[in-house]
Amino acid sequence: MRRFTEDELVAEVVAAGFADNLQMREWDGGGSLMSSVVPDLMNCETHKNLGYPLERVHILAIVLYTGCAINHELCKVDRNSMRRYHKKEELEFHVFRSVLLQAIQRLND
Repeated sequence: MRRFTEDELVAEVVAAGFADNLQMREWDGGGSLMSSVVPDLMNCETHKNLGYPLERVHILAIVLYTGCAINHELCKVDRNSMRRYHKKEELEFHVFRSVLLQAIQRLND
């Protein structure tokens, strides 16, 4: 499976119209997920105890999936994907979907 970069994931999120999901809310201190949340999670005790299996791109995808509006769109795409899959069309959120799968696989290893 191809490894995608953080820049590729961000580009896909922005292209899908969810650039605001990459920013923290003002009541959470503002700033970007990449500069505050992702580094904190990379260095948290749980990640350390697991042996640091995830890269920044994986953590960003997990944060976007578990706490942002883009999750609703990804789920909608998933619900409708079987029709498009049978037509052999390219599925939306290819990078996002691939990075999430890689993160799950790494956590299961």
